[in-house]
Amino acid sequence: MGPRVVVLGAGISGLSSAVCVQQACPQAQVELVSEHFSPDTTSDGSAGFWEPYLLGGENADLTMRVCETTYRYMFDLAQSPIASVVKAQKLSGYHFYRGIDA
Repeated sequence: MGPRVVVLGAGISGLSSAVCVQQACPQAQVELVSEHFSPDTTSDGSAGFWEPYLLGGENADLTMRVCETTYRYMFDLAQSPIASVVKAQKLSGYHFYRGIDA
């Protein structure tokens, strides 16, 4: 029996994290815990857009590594033969805002 891993959240970050853990450690028992699951997640409502937001603080390095891993995974998925099946694509664009609320 392999290690037990719990991933919190069933949005794009939680699901991609769970898949990465399962791929890296096939013998692991990965459990996904969330208040909501698809189609009732924030990711479903935002059309699956993903971007890091307000990175900083004492865990900024860890957060950036998680973001980079997630980005690479989703980019590779969008370039894969199953991209049209899973509806994954890379879009460019701009995000406008007036500032950061304190």
